[in-house]
Amino acid sequence: MVRLTSFFHKLVIIMMFAACCFVLSACSGDLIAGWSLSDGSGTLASSEVEDVPDGEIKWGVWLNSRTFGRVLDFSTSGSNVFIEKCGKSLGSSFTVSAWVMAPEREDDDRVIIAQDSASGGMKLFLDGSKEHELSFEAEGITGTESSGVSLADGRWHHIAVSVGDGSLIYYIDGNETKRVGISGSIPNGEYSLYVGSDPDGSCGFDGSVAQVRIFEGAVAPDKTTESVLDSIDNEPAPPRMDLKRGIVIDRRQYYGPVPDPSEGQTVTEDDIINCRNMGFDHVKILLTPNHLIADDGSLKRENMEYITQVINYVRDNDFRCILCIHPEGDFKMIYLKNLDNFETLLKWYGELASYIGEHWDADTVAIQLMTEPGNNNMTVSWSWMSDRMWGAVRNVLPDHTILTSSDRYGNIEQLKYMSPATDSNLIYTFTTYEPYTIGWYYYGTTYGVKDAWSYVHDIPYPVKEGEDYTDEIEYAISDVPESLREGIRKELWAYVRGEYDGRRTDMINNYDCLYNARWHMLRAESLDAWRQKYGGNIHIMCVEFGCMDAKTPQVLWDSAAPCYGISDEKRIEFVRDVVASFDAYDIGFSYWSYNEAHTIFDTGAHSYGASPNPKVARNMFDYEMLTKALKVTPLVSADPDAAPEEFDPSWTVINSFESVGNWSGSGPQVSYNNPPTGFACVMSDKSEPDGATVFMVSYASPKDLSAYADGYAHLWVYVEDASKLVGGQIELCSGGGPDMYETSWNIVPYISASGWNELYLPLKDAGTGNKPADLAAINYIRIFFLQTEKSRVGLDCFYMCNEAPQGANGSYKPDPSLSEFVISEIEELSPWYGTGHELVNEGAAVGSSFIAATSRDGAGSAVFAASFAKMDLSDYSDGNLHMWIYVDDISKLVGGQLELTSSGGPDNQESSWEIRRYIKSDGWNEVVLPFSEASSVAGGADLTSVDYVRLYLVLTADVRSGIDQLSVVR
Repeated sequence: MVRLTSFFHKLVIIMMFAACCFVLSACSGDLIAGWSLSDGSGTLASSEVEDVPDGEIKWGVWLNSRTFGRVLDFSTSGSNVFIEKCGKSLGSSFTVSAWVMAPEREDDDRVIIAQDSASGGMKLFLDGSKEHELSFEAEGITGTESSGVSLADGRWHHIAVSVGDGSLIYYIDGNETKRVGISGSIPNGEYSLYVGSDPDGSCGFDGSVAQVRIFEGAVAPDKTTESVLDSIDNEPAPPRMDLKRGIVIDRRQYYGPVPDPSEGQTVTEDDIINCRNMGFDHVKILLTPNHLIADDGSLKRENMEYITQVINYVRDNDFRCILCIHPEGDFKMIYLKNLDNFETLLKWYGELASYIGEHWDADTVAIQLMTEPGNNNMTVSWSWMSDRMWGAVRNVLPDHTILTSSDRYGNIEQLKYMSPATDSNLIYTFTTYEPYTIGWYYYGTTYGVKDAWSYVHDIPYPVKEGEDYTDEIEYAISDVPESLREGIRKELWAYVRGEYDGRRTDMINNYDCLYNARWHMLRAESLDAWRQKYGGNIHIMCVEFGCMDAKTPQVLWDSAAPCYGISDEKRIEFVRDVVASFDAYDIGFSYWSYNEAHTIFDTGAHSYGASPNPKVARNMFDYEMLTKALKVTPLVSADPDAAPEEFDPSWTVINSFESVGNWSGSGPQVSYNNPPTGFACVMSDKSEPDGATVFMVSYASPKDLSAYADGYAHLWVYVEDASKLVGGQIELCSGGGPDMYETSWNIVPYISASGWNELYLPLKDAGTGNKPADLAAINYIRIFFLQTEKSRVGLDCFYMCNEAPQGANGSYKPDPSLSEFVISEIEELSPWYGTGHELVNEGAAVGSSFIAATSRDGAGSAVFAASFAKMDLSDYSDGNLHMWIYVDDISKLVGGQLELTSSGGPDNQESSWEIRRYIKSDGWNEVVLPFSEASSVAGGADLTSVDYVRLYLVLTADVRSGIDQLSVVR
């Protein structure tokens, strides 16, 4: 989804508002009523005309729009906007216009706007008997016909109907599409208006509407709207959160807002890390709402502490989740069976949505409204209840992805009875474990032989046409006690014949196919047919499916029977077939479940409901299930000591930092939180008395790194806040300690941003201690950070190599074809430093930010300096150094220099320019400095290895100065 920046979005709104005011003013005297339907919140639709009342919104839903900002959607049956006693009668000369978006739906009339009065009224609608052609009817007017143009295509159209001089004219998207002769006029009388339905709430529009306007007289379509449609609004949109392959953690708060430890239901941060490391793109977290809803429907915020912590684990690990409302049966009976209680539940949904919006953004959390709905009131449709729940959340959270479920506990067939809403950020979901003989074999059965399942082994799958399964069935039941054998034999024969799925006789096989890969594919195909029936842009997801492993019943029910179920091989084949059917029709999934029933941990290592440490857990993952069946790529291997896969055999690995190992210093700790490579990294948030955070290691057997004398040291470095970093080094030593026989790099120039930085450190550019290190005998390594305040730092993936990729830090040479190379965009303080610096986020010469100062150092200069990893700028030697420089009052500027060096600091190997003569005016000055005009110090800068820039401005007073975007240009 394309999203506007905050600034640009505000600018568009201001421009649209200005245009709107202009047009309405221009139409003064013609426009007699109008409602933009773009308020975006609340239950009132603001009137655009003074003395015309606002509209009262019933069950309408506010949706995002690039063109209008927000629009009002009438997907919910019975929704509309009611405008009481709107104004004067229309008579025989008027124009009605609107923007409408109507996807394909059932063949009912779909009303855009209707007039209700004692003496008659008018109606602008899509005629269901004529494939939803735009149509107009009015009491007192004869000769009307439909436009002949169907608008049920899921695209936005501007429509206008003009009546006057004995003609009715239809305009669609500014073009006249039909003109018919008419006679008569609408009778005078006081009336009210309804937008989105008939006056009785029937014939709902089932789509979105914007800018409903009524004009006195016949008005041309270009006078009825100021909006120009953004083409993005007519493109099929995906959900905000792309949920393709996920995993469910089946743990919830049964008895209180926080799971009791004895329940074994607590979700830990290790669980979240494991789900991420398995390779899934999201995790589904279950929220049992019983303890969170007050009698009046308000949210018990004090009981949200536990679930908030769990979702914060997701956020902190840069992962995504579905927060699934997962009540038990009693909750559904209370709040879905009784419609008064249902209204209470809707209030609660709104408050829960507010809480979610306050804590997590739309790229972290999606909301599943209710898992497996059941026990709902049968006097209303489930689609209506689903739409009301969706609307309660969407009207609070315009950007978050929402999931709704099909009726009868998420039944796949029931999904196809739903009439979808017109929200591209709404996903329709179902649950499936069919056939239960395979998916959940211990359930109750037709013949009352539940206990027999604990003895059945190697259930046949897939079932093939024309094959005799006598031997397979007899083998499968050979360990079943004799008293149960006949009943289970009937179950299995019914299953292999495809008569029903071995659970209940009402779970019939709806497809002319035995239970195999083709059967799964036919079911997915039927869902796609439902999607296409409603226009195609309907998003579908399976939020629960799986296949129980052979040991879970023993764990859950302490069964003395062997609990074989199906073999691991058939289990994987079954899941693979289901996933293949989903993939064929773009259906995402969340697999049930993590380390509970239907686990994806190895069945031999499975510990039901456990939260294993991620380093231990990777030895427990069922990699066959993950890679072959669920088609995900784990981020880790089973070998805890394996180097990350991206390690080249030609490199010498210092440490992959999958563990702390023998490194010491300022309390280094292993962290599984979002390492840049592999499975783990090493972090520290401690410091020594001198303020340094240190990582160091000694080697009894020295490392020979002499092969890399012309190569690079590679390291990932994490700095929580780069603006606090003022010094530090990476040191390779051969003297058993620091500062003697040392090869080292200043760390600051290589840190370009907060967070992870990938460094390539050229050995040829390294500094030395009292004597350089003997690279053939490195026996000590130290890395330390100096910060103005203590903050978290970390390391990952340290190795030596002979080549660095183009553009790597420490080896950068710009593409010689570039006419300009930006050295620093100056969008943040780092790596710039000086006196009184601040980052300013408005008024920049380039981009969104610049660095400013209003104070001077002891020499009376405003100084801006930065160190960089060495850059080869020799291709620009016949060009210019370019920078934007700001001086509030140039009468106070009496001197200064801009200096470029290759010595890591000022006054050595320096090329410089006297800056005063290039500053021409108060405010921003674009300064272009030819290299041919530069002065030289100590031979001038070596343009093949530039690493330092300093600007100082000599000022007679503390005036404001600043810099923006430094580059070289030809």
